[in-house]
Amino acid sequence: MLKIAVKIIVLFVTVVVVYSSVNLITFGRIIFPFPRVTDDEIIKIAVNRGDIQDRVFIICQWTRTTEFNFVLIQDEDGNRVNSHCIVTGIDLEKELSYDFLISGNYFVFYVVEKTQHFDPRFSEDGFAEYVVDGWDVLSPVRRNALFNRTPRYVLIEDLMQVEG
Repeated sequence: MLKIAVKIIVLFVTVVVVYSSVNLITFGRIIFPFPRVTDDEIIKIAVNRGDIQDRVFIICQWTRTTEFNFVLIQDEDGNRVNSHCIVTGIDLEKELSYDFLISGNYFVFYVVEKTQHFDPRFSEDGFAEYVVDGWDVLSPVRRNALFNRTPRYVLIEDLMQVEG
């Protein structure tokens, strides 16, 4: 019986050491998979497409390119597309951490105005520029971690850390 208990403890310690090492190498910090979530840590609740009513919205994914800041996944008419666009009115790079932005989250933007630009450098159809006045994250929330913690909430630790 003692040998089984020792094997279990050794296995547990091995898993913790491997998990911590992978997180330290990949993300520069240890991310514990099941943190306690309190109300003061929650910034936003992720939304589903069906939750959004009576608002014109688009769904985008953040990208890092020279001219564009988002890839349009679903346009304001509900059509699935895959084209670069510009989103103004909100700057998520100043609000959210880089780790959160690159995790493949889909962002819902509430459109105030759309402008179509035609520039042959980018495509024959042109590209859209959207002015937005609000945003949400489409559920589930994704993070760069081995375990996806709190897939329903955006937490305070997901925000850009301001040095002070």
